[in-house]
Amino acid sequence: MSYGRINLFLGVLLLALLSATWLLERDPGPAQTERLTAWQPEQIRQLKIANRSGPAFELERDNGGWRMTTPYRVQANQSRIERLLPISSAAVTASFPLPTTELEQFGLDKPLAELWLNGRRLLIGATDPVNHQRYVANGERLLLIHDTFPHLLLAPAEQYVAPQLIATEGEIEWLSTPGWRLDRQPQSLQTWRLEPAPAQISNDLLIAKIADWRYAQAASVSRAGLDPDARAGIRLQISGENAPREFVLVETETRPLLVDPTSQLGYEIPNIEALLAAPGSNPPE
Repeated sequence: MSYGRINLFLGVLLLALLSATWLLERDPGPAQTERLTAWQPEQIRQLKIANRSGPAFELERDNGGWRMTTPYRVQANQSRIERLLPISSAAVTASFPLPTTELEQFGLDKPLAELWLNGRRLLIGATDPVNHQRYVANGERLLLIHDTFPHLLLAPAEQYVAPQLIATEGEIEWLSTPGWRLDRQPQSLQTWRLEPAPAQISNDLLIAKIADWRYAQAASVSRAGLDPDARAGIRLQISGENAPREFVLVETETRPLLVDPTSQLGYEIPNIEALLAAPGSNPPE
């Protein structure tokens, strides 16, 4: 091959390399999707929600999961929180500078809700009339995200309370109702004594009754208060806790509730008559 052809070949190769470099610099690839915040769901340690459904409430993550600290000091509804947390990394479909006037057209003059993630305040506004996405104010930015979280942001504090009647890892040591009492026997964790003592009853029935109480879950939790006609006080001791827990059976117009007199929270327990019936007996019709 002559020197002329070699130089021509090298020139073409150099031109191709320069063209490729120019194209790469011109097209850096797809831009990263903007997110509502810089946090991933697992990085959120504190939540606060204020909306029109009741008092603001605060939640904190600890080693055992999530707890509500205000207005109730109780275990929180873990599954509901896990459904809300992805809002921290929700994809932003549009972003604008937040206007200083005419906020009402975005529903931000009176936000539907305020959400704090690790102390970062977000204002939840209206939906866009065209694409039905949700307006969110984050600092000085007005953002649009897909509207997948409204039911979680607008819920009252009580819906973030754990539905378990006994939300703890401890075990029941004794359980007392107006009609009967169960005590764990010291010689065995699985041996129980029922009072008043029947002529004969299987220990398996006593274990089953304790399990029914230990794992009872409410169909709903609400702010109940105590009715003057409250009856059937219930007390139980949980291992590792200093004082017994108490519940009062309250008859409302629609359903009976087990009310915690400390928090004033009412738990609607399905088939509560069976739960209150003595082990081995038939619940009232």
